[in-house]
Amino acid sequence: MNRFILLCASFIVLGLNNSELYAQSISAEQNKKPGPGVYPFEDRTGFTPIYNRQNLGGWVMQDKGFWTVEQGEFVGRRDPLEKEDSWLFSSMEWEDFVLELEFFVPEKCNSGIGIRMPKDSAGSPDVHGYEVQISDLPQKKLTGSLLHHVESTGDNHHLPNQWNQLAIICEGDHIRVYLNRQKILDEHVKGSKKGRIGLQVPKDAEFSKQVVRFRNLRVKNLNPVASSVPLSYKGRPFVDAIHTAGPQVIPGKIECALYDMGGEGVAYHDVETENRGSGGLNKLPDHQRPHATPYEWAFRKDEAVDISYTKDFADFNHVNNYYIPGVNQFYIGWTENNEWLNYTVDVKVAGTYKIDALYANKDTAITFDVNQKPASTCKLPLSTGGFHNWNKAEIGTITFSEPGLQLLTFHYNKGNNFAWFEFTLVEKKHGD
Repeated sequence: MNRFILLCASFIVLGLNNSELYAQSISAEQNKKPGPGVYPFEDRTGFTPIYNRQNLGGWVMQDKGFWTVEQGEFVGRRDPLEKEDSWLFSSMEWEDFVLELEFFVPEKCNSGIGIRMPKDSAGSPDVHGYEVQISDLPQKKLTGSLLHHVESTGDNHHLPNQWNQLAIICEGDHIRVYLNRQKILDEHVKGSKKGRIGLQVPKDAEFSKQVVRFRNLRVKNLNPVASSVPLSYKGRPFVDAIHTAGPQVIPGKIECALYDMGGEGVAYHDVETENRGSGGLNKLPDHQRPHATPYEWAFRKDEAVDISYTKDFADFNHVNNYYIPGVNQFYIGWTENNEWLNYTVDVKVAGTYKIDALYANKDTAITFDVNQKPASTCKLPLSTGGFHNWNKAEIGTITFSEPGLQLLTFHYNKGNNFAWFEFTLVEKKHGD
């Protein structure tokens, strides 16, 4: 009996030790770095969407094609009259990044993803940047190939008429491509190191009936700018086909009309729902001035912030301006008490800045917050005598304690037009 008890106890102890060893082996397995063929970015941290799922805002088309947004997907169709590939390019540029997206293409297809296409270049990304091929036709190079550079290998056949996941990783001269989580390209290159992302509809007549679909486009910046923006903030820097740079930069000029995207209660607060400038007054024929274009007439017309632009008959036909604003200068007007605007700004140097303002009408006080904390109270020095009599003047100072992305909130009240604020460094933060 004693031997039996001792034997059972030994088995129990051995079982416990084996369980501990098994748990340790599982823990060690979980802590291993991804193997050479394993997709390294399963953790979603740091990825941000690069399209709004509703329209083509933030993207620009090169050459003709039929690009739409349908059920949150980019959908591309060929224009039968077009002799060149149609590209839909992002307005923003990236250097080192991970791009993830899903694509849906038919059998015998041809499409591609442009990467690192320089902002000022026109033509094919495989010439100025790179094109990552999407195709099941060997003569067109299979999916994942860097067109005119190197062919993909391994499990590089996508699934036709199904959603496929594609990931492209660019780090310095190193480009990797994963198809459905399997690595199919690993190459070092010597070309462009920074540029836009593009989606392709090919020119070839054989693809005239082809429809390509892309969704869930997101990017992780591998060289991110340090950010002090509160994590709870859901706004994002304004971009469109004209303004493509992303966050406005300090030192420099902050254009009031380029407040963040995100809507009421996030990017701005406006007491009315109508844009009384772009969505109201500027619809009138006599306010659609010939020195402007539909872009100026209707700028951000569907948002509640009241925006207009300087006009020949209102802002330049009198001698009472203390300062002459630029032609077609955007400004916010029809201001009311307790309204505000948010700007994600890229502060290059920490320190104290003097603020100059281009404003019209009242000699009132305005305030700024930095990262949702009060930072500066400023005074507009004189009343200009009218909403279209402009003055440029120094109004105060503000301190940014850290470089990098900051959330700047501009608070104002009734009775002014505001065009821009210019921030000039007067004293660097000690130690910077």
